[in-house]
Amino acid sequence: MSIVFIGDDHHKYFQKKQVETLQDRVPDLKVVYWPTVGLEIFETLDELSHDEPLFLIGSRHGAIPAAHWTARNPRKVTRQVLLHPSLHLNIPGLEAPLPHFIPTMVICHDKVSQPTHEEISTLAGKLFHEYNVHLTSEPAELTSTLSLLALPS
Repeated sequence: MSIVFIGDDHHKYFQKKQVETLQDRVPDLKVVYWPTVGLEIFETLDELSHDEPLFLIGSRHGAIPAAHWTARNPRKVTRQVLLHPSLHLNIPGLEAPLPHFIPTMVICHDKVSQPTHEEISTLAGKLFHEYNVHLTSEPAELTSTLSLLALPS
């Protein structure tokens, strides 16, 4: 199983701290940043999933391609984790994905007000059949949420 972190160019500084923390636990973590335009990232995920299913971690805007690609390729994803996802954004060329049964964990920072964790929970209920939502006070380093991710040691 390959673990892939999908970030976005708008939140790259913040996400680099997340990546550093995750790489301490998963040295072979694959990291992809999405410019929030275009769908070339789907080709990258297709390539990364060629040999084995992916465990996707999508952060902020990076959760958008993670959720959409997973809905289109449910057999290529074992699990997804979305870190304060921007699922409320409308991206040209992407219609709302069909709900799927891939286990999905949504982690929301309790201090971020846009979108609120209630809005994210409502959207998650429309996109995922098997999901749970957790609030955390430290999204940057993710130290307390690593145990929730159930990543290999």
